Amino acid sequence: MTNLFVWAEYNELAIALIDDPYLNAPVVACYRAAISRAYYAAFRTAHEQLKGYGVYVDESEGSHVGVIQAFLHSSVPERQEIGALLNLLKTYRVAADYYSEPVDRFGVGHGDAEFCVTEVTKALGLLKQSGSLPRPWY
Repeated sequence: MTNLFVWAEYNELAIALIDDPYLNAPVVACYRAAISRAYYAAFRTAHEQLKGYGVYVDESEGSHVGVIQAFLHSSVPERQEIGALLNLLKTYRVAADYYSEPVDRFGVGHGDAEFCVTEVTKALGLLKQSGSLPRPWY
């Protein structure tokens, strides 16, 4: 029997990466990893929810854009908010994963990592609420 990974647990890892004083790793690398893992906690949870609802995700521009667009184009305000949060968090994640210096207003420091974890926590709460909403998706 396979144990399915709970994607939201990445947010718990992100919190540990930010706050664990005994973690023997470079601080900035921890912040970058925390931003990335926090984003993936929300993104993968959202993607799984879409699949559970049988919603097709257009991956021609990548699954990230498709998932975000599916939420943004929902007629349900809570789902639209999830899409907006994912869109914002994706920008932080890209800055953390691909750029050695901060991009525009999207940094990779302690405050940025904490902000991302807070926003992901909000997104995960909204995803939990959204998952209990009746079908159809839109």
